[in-house]
Amino acid sequence: MAVFACPQCAHAQVVDDDHIGKNATCPKCKTEGPVNKTVADDSLIEQHCSEMSIRKADNVQVGVSQMLHGGGLGPPDATSLLWLEWIIVDDPRLPVAFVRVEGVRAIRDTVKDRYWYYANFDLRLTEDSVTAWESRFLTFNVWGDHVRTLSYTNVNRNKMALASGSWYLGSETEGNMHIASIGYIARVRTREGKVLHADTEFILREAKRFSEKFTEEDLEPKSPKKE
Repeated sequence: MAVFACPQCAHAQVVDDDHIGKNATCPKCKTEGPVNKTVADDSLIEQHCSEMSIRKADNVQVGVSQMLHGGGLGPPDATSLLWLEWIIVDDPRLPVAFVRVEGVRAIRDTVKDRYWYYANFDLRLTEDSVTAWESRFLTFNVWGDHVRTLSYTNVNRNKMALASGSWYLGSETEGNMHIASIGYIARVRTREGKVLHADTEFILREAKRFSEKFTEEDLEPKSPKKE
């Protein structure tokens, strides 16, 4: 098989041998690049994935936390033997990175019977050319099912970006079943107008550790259904 490796965002994929020696357009960032000669396996893709890594934390109990008047969060409503698992994907190709391991929790608003997914996170920008970025969080329940893909976009003005995102949560039941999230930088826009995309191969592999049914289509955010 032949392999196309994008010279801009490093996305790699196997293509037909007929394309060897020709240029191809990257499906992620639309940059053109040559198709490499035939390789015996997917080693090029595996090599790129090995450059990426994850960080984990599990120091918050599962359950819905109460938002307090005046700010802050109280402990979960019910004590659980389970802990939230937060995973952050580090991609050294992208000029935006999470400072700490942080993830999504379920909260109850000060308004009765209104629930949210909530994430508070710190990002570091390693290049001055960054003008916008999008972070995403994949959420999973106690049964290992993928529940939501949450998206947060910011138009950058500082090298350090402290952000907090909240997304409508359908019900208290969904909140009580929330157990894990995978956070990653989905795309970055530069001052020159280039859009750099996350490589999905590694992220898909991590998501499938929770849900074997997870597909690349699940990486795209969808509007929640209100009950």
